[in-house]
Amino acid sequence: MMTVPYQLGASSIHGIGVFAIAPIEKDTVVWRFIREIDRMWDEADIKILPVEASSFLSIYGHRDDFYPGKIILCCGDGRFVNHSETPNLYEKDGCSFAARAIRVGEELTADYRTYSAWDAAKIGDMK
Repeated sequence: MMTVPYQLGASSIHGIGVFAIAPIEKDTVVWRFIREIDRMWDEADIKILPVEASSFLSIYGHRDDFYPGKIILCCGDGRFVNHSETPNLYEKDGCSFAARAIRVGEELTADYRTYSAWDAAKIGDMK
């Protein structure tokens, strides 16, 4: 679940993006898993889902080494945070933090390679 003021908009990176609507200070928690909102599945459970559901999770879900063997779906708008090789967010302990001060209007980005090898493979699918 996003924990900072934001809005969705057209992204020059890929489709829809998440944009700051207020300044975000360095090291602020920007997203965290909230069990009542977000979803988590065992990887084995994904294999028995209908193809449409597993396809959706392959796009919007992610693996995180903090939650081994799990697929996480941000059910809030965090699923629209796009990849960048120079991200303004970093991952630690299953949360996303501001890597530096983020200006109003700036797109929030993460380096998918820091989640897992599975997420790093998505980068090629976006090009």
